[in-house]
Amino acid sequence: MGFSRAQHGLFRPLVIKAWQGHCKANALNARDNAAKDAWYREELHAATGKTSSAELDQRRDFETVMAHFEAIAGDSIYWQMRTFNGNARRILHQIDQISREHDLDEDYLRSIAKQALQTEYKPELHTLPPETLLTVLNAARVYVRRHLTSQPANDDNPF
Repeated sequence: MGFSRAQHGLFRPLVIKAWQGHCKANALNARDNAAKDAWYREELHAATGKTSSAELDQRRDFETVMAHFEAIAGDSIYWQMRTFNGNARRILHQIDQISREHDLDEDYLRSIAKQALQTEYKPELHTLPPETLLTVLNAARVYVRRHLTSQPANDDNPF
């Protein structure tokens, strides 16, 4: 799919800045286009497993490569924080989908989190880092699979 025109407008200058920083740190010629292309493809592959921006997804890959090249340029952490927060937002969205599909309220999800994380309190989900949210998401999926979807329907039981 590739990046949009607006995304390329942010991405390309950052790649140039990262390349210049890389050249300065390693005493390389910044005008060596062949070296720049090889470096770019190597860094893109390290960040995403792909060697061309045309192969990348506009949503998730964009934040990932921006954070990667930002770290090389070394002048900001904006994209690194955005990637971190983006992961948390995506996981929270999945938790929210599970809660809506299976009628689980937030307090119950917080109870699942408390048990899964083995804490003394019910944590506020939106304050948890992505790695911890993954644990909560997996615990919620296990709960749904064990308690809500595997129960056979029993129409004979009046209760």
